[in-house]
Amino acid sequence: MKCEKCNLHLTCKSPCIMGTGNPKAKVMLVGEAPGYDEDKKGVPFVGVAGQLLDFILYKLGIEREDLYITNLIKCRPPNNTLPKASELKEIVESCKPHLMSEIKQVKPKVVVTLGGTATASLTGVRFISKCEGLVLPMEHTKIKTVACYHPAYVLRSPSKESNIARALFKAMTIAGMKLKPKGMETGVFDYEIRG
Repeated sequence: MKCEKCNLHLTCKSPCIMGTGNPKAKVMLVGEAPGYDEDKKGVPFVGVAGQLLDFILYKLGIEREDLYITNLIKCRPPNNTLPKASELKEIVESCKPHLMSEIKQVKPKVVVTLGGTATASLTGVRFISKCEGLVLPMEHTKIKTVACYHPAYVLRSPSKESNIARALFKAMTIAGMKLKPKGMETGVFDYEIRG
Protein backbone atom coordinates (compact mmCIF):
# COMPACT_ATOMS: atom_id res chain seq x y z
CA MET A 1 0.00 0.00 0.00
CA LYS A 2 1.31 3.45 -0.88
CA CYS A 3 0.61 6.52 1.20
CA GLU A 4 2.29 9.91 0.98
CA LYS A 5 0.11 11.89 3.39
CA CYS A 6 3.06 12.68 5.70
CA ASN A 7 6.85 12.80 5.30
CA LEU A 8 7.59 9.52 7.09
CA HIS A 9 7.36 7.60 3.80
CA LEU A 10 10.48 9.49 2.65
CA THR A 11 12.72 8.07 5.38
CA CYS A 12 11.58 4.45 5.75
CA LYS A 13 12.22 1.29 3.73
CA SER A 14 8.69 -0.14 4.02
CA PRO A 15 6.10 2.63 3.67
CA CYS A 16 2.67 2.09 5.18
CA ILE A 17 3.07 -1.23 7.01
CA MET A 18 -0.39 -2.64 7.58
CA GLY A 19 -1.32 -5.25 10.16
CA THR A 20 -1.07 -9.02 10.05
CA GLY A 21 -2.92 -11.91 11.59
CA ASN A 22 -6.43 -13.25 11.66
CA PRO A 23 -8.68 -11.03 9.50
CA LYS A 24 -11.62 -12.05 11.73
CA ALA A 25 -9.81 -11.78 15.06
CA LYS A 26 -11.80 -11.11 18.20
CA VAL A 27 -8.88 -9.11 19.61
CA MET A 28 -6.79 -6.53 17.77
CA LEU A 29 -3.51 -5.20 19.18
CA VAL A 30 -2.57 -1.65 18.17
CA GLY A 31 0.97 -0.46 18.82
CA GLU A 32 2.49 2.94 18.18
CA ALA A 33 4.78 2.70 15.13
CA PRO A 34 7.07 0.27 13.32
CA GLY A 35 10.68 0.03 14.48
CA TYR A 36 13.89 -0.90 12.66
CA ASP A 37 13.10 -4.63 12.28
CA GLU A 38 9.51 -3.96 11.28
CA ASP A 39 10.63 -1.46 8.64
CA LYS A 40 13.17 -3.96 7.33
CA LYS A 41 10.67 -6.85 7.08
CA GLY A 42 7.46 -4.91 6.43
CA VAL A 43 5.62 -6.67 9.30
CA PRO A 44 4.55 -5.23 12.68
CA PHE A 45 6.07 -6.46 15.95
CA VAL A 46 8.91 -8.66 14.68
CA GLY A 47 11.77 -7.01 16.59
CA VAL A 48 12.73 -7.58 20.23
CA ALA A 49 9.49 -5.96 21.49
CA GLY A 50 7.61 -8.35 19.20
CA GLN A 51 9.57 -11.28 20.61
CA LEU A 52 8.51 -10.24 24.11
CA LEU A 53 4.90 -9.93 22.94
CA ASP A 54 5.08 -13.40 21.35
CA PHE A 55 6.52 -14.81 24.58
CA ILE A 56 3.70 -13.33 26.67
CA LEU A 57 1.10 -14.63 24.20
CA TYR A 58 2.72 -18.08 24.44
CA LYS A 59 2.49 -17.94 28.24
CA LEU A 60 -1.22 -17.10 27.88
CA GLY A 61 -1.75 -20.03 25.51
CA ILE A 62 -2.61 -17.82 22.53
CA GLU A 63 -1.11 -18.01 19.06
CA ARG A 64 -0.11 -14.76 17.39
CA GLU A 65 -2.15 -15.92 14.36
CA ASP A 66 -5.33 -15.83 16.50
CA LEU A 67 -5.01 -12.04 16.79
CA TYR A 68 -4.70 -9.10 14.43
CA ILE A 69 -1.61 -6.99 15.18
CA THR A 70 -1.00 -3.54 13.74
CA ASN A 71 0.26 -0.05 14.55
CA LEU A 72 -1.35 3.37 14.71
CA ILE A 73 1.49 5.00 12.74
CA LYS A 74 2.22 3.00 9.62
CA CYS A 75 5.78 4.14 8.74
CA ARG A 76 8.90 3.99 10.88
CA PRO A 77 9.83 7.36 12.39
CA PRO A 78 13.52 8.24 11.93
CA ASN A 79 15.68 6.67 14.68
CA ASN A 80 12.54 5.00 16.13
CA THR A 81 11.72 8.30 17.84
CA LEU A 82 8.20 9.69 17.70
CA PRO A 83 8.18 13.35 16.63
CA LYS A 84 7.18 16.25 18.87
CA ALA A 85 3.52 16.93 19.65
CA SER A 86 2.49 19.13 16.70
CA GLU A 87 4.15 16.94 14.04
CA LEU A 88 2.97 13.77 15.80
CA LYS A 89 -0.63 15.02 15.70
CA GLU A 90 -0.34 15.58 11.94
CA ILE A 91 1.16 12.12 11.39
CA VAL A 92 -1.50 10.42 13.53
CA GLU A 93 -4.25 12.22 11.61
CA SER A 94 -2.67 10.99 8.35
CA CYS A 95 -2.34 7.37 9.52
CA LYS A 96 -5.50 6.97 11.59
CA PRO A 97 -7.83 6.43 8.58
CA HIS A 98 -5.71 3.37 7.64
CA LEU A 99 -6.10 2.00 11.18
CA MET A 100 -9.83 2.72 11.25
CA SER A 101 -10.16 0.87 7.94
CA GLU A 102 -8.41 -2.15 9.50
CA ILE A 103 -10.75 -1.99 12.52
CA LYS A 104 -13.78 -1.78 10.23
CA GLN A 105 -12.62 -4.80 8.22
CA VAL A 106 -11.59 -7.01 11.15
CA LYS A 107 -14.48 -6.01 13.46
CA PRO A 108 -12.70 -6.98 16.70
CA LYS A 109 -14.65 -7.25 19.93
CA VAL A 110 -11.76 -5.70 21.86
CA VAL A 111 -8.81 -3.53 20.87
CA VAL A 112 -5.70 -3.57 23.06
CA THR A 113 -3.84 -0.27 22.82
CA LEU A 114 -0.12 -0.84 23.33
CA GLY A 115 1.40 2.37 24.65
CA GLY A 116 0.34 5.92 25.37
CA THR A 117 0.15 7.20 21.79
CA ALA A 118 -2.23 4.47 20.62
CA THR A 119 -4.29 4.77 23.81
CA ALA A 120 -4.66 8.55 23.55
CA SER A 121 -5.50 8.40 19.85
CA LEU A 122 -8.22 5.75 20.16
CA THR A 123 -9.73 6.61 23.55
CA GLY A 124 -8.85 10.25 24.16
CA VAL A 125 -7.31 9.24 27.51
CA ARG A 126 -3.76 10.45 28.06
CA PHE A 127 -1.06 9.08 30.36
CA ILE A 128 -0.88 5.32 30.02
CA SER A 129 0.35 4.98 33.62
CA LYS A 130 -3.06 6.19 34.86
CA CYS A 131 -5.25 3.99 32.67
CA GLU A 132 -3.08 0.89 32.10
CA GLY A 133 -5.14 -2.28 32.50
CA LEU A 134 -8.48 -0.44 32.35
CA VAL A 135 -11.31 -1.08 29.94
CA LEU A 136 -12.04 2.13 28.04
CA PRO A 137 -14.52 2.99 25.29
CA MET A 138 -13.06 3.66 21.86
CA GLU A 139 -14.06 7.11 20.63
CA HIS A 140 -16.97 7.16 18.15
CA THR A 141 -17.50 3.37 18.29
CA LYS A 142 -18.98 0.73 20.58
CA ILE A 143 -15.72 -1.22 20.65
CA LYS A 144 -14.07 -1.75 24.02
CA THR A 145 -10.38 -1.12 24.46
CA VAL A 146 -7.94 -2.28 27.09
CA ALA A 147 -5.03 0.09 27.70
CA CYS A 148 -1.68 -1.66 27.99
CA TYR A 149 1.99 -0.80 28.29
CA HIS A 150 3.97 -1.16 25.08
CA PRO A 151 6.36 -4.16 25.06
CA ALA A 152 9.26 -1.78 24.22
CA TYR A 153 8.61 -0.01 27.55
CA VAL A 154 8.64 -3.35 29.37
CA LEU A 155 12.03 -4.16 27.84
CA ARG A 156 13.33 -1.19 29.85
CA SER A 157 11.15 -1.99 32.91
CA PRO A 158 10.96 -5.80 33.17
CA SER A 159 8.87 -5.67 36.36
CA LYS A 160 5.93 -4.52 34.19
CA GLU A 161 5.88 -7.74 32.13
CA SER A 162 3.02 -9.19 34.16
CA ASN A 163 1.02 -5.98 33.55
CA ILE A 164 0.96 -6.75 29.83
CA ALA A 165 -0.03 -10.37 30.53
CA ARG A 166 -2.90 -9.25 32.77
CA ALA A 167 -4.14 -6.65 30.25
CA LEU A 168 -4.04 -9.16 27.39
CA PHE A 169 -5.75 -11.78 29.55
CA LYS A 170 -8.50 -9.29 30.40
CA ALA A 171 -9.02 -8.33 26.74
CA MET A 172 -9.16 -11.93 25.58
CA THR A 173 -11.56 -12.89 28.36
CA ILE A 174 -13.89 -10.01 27.46
CA ALA A 175 -13.72 -11.10 23.81
CA GLY A 176 -14.70 -14.66 24.80
CA MET A 177 -11.44 -16.32 23.71
CA LYS A 178 -10.54 -19.66 25.26
CA LEU A 179 -7.25 -19.37 27.15
CA LYS A 180 -4.95 -22.01 28.57
CA PRO A 181 -2.36 -19.95 30.49
CA LYS A 182 1.04 -21.47 31.03
CA GLY A 183 1.92 -18.76 33.57
CA MET A 184 1.93 -14.99 33.94
CA GLU A 185 4.84 -14.64 36.32
CA THR A 186 7.29 -11.81 35.81
CA GLY A 187 10.99 -12.12 35.04
CA VAL A 188 10.76 -15.06 32.68
CA PHE A 189 11.76 -13.36 29.42
CA ASP A 190 15.45 -13.16 28.47
CA TYR A 191 15.84 -9.39 28.74
CA GLU A 192 19.52 -9.62 27.87
CA ILE A 193 18.67 -10.00 24.17
CA ARG A 194 17.46 -6.38 24.04
CA GLY A 195 21.04 -5.12 23.59
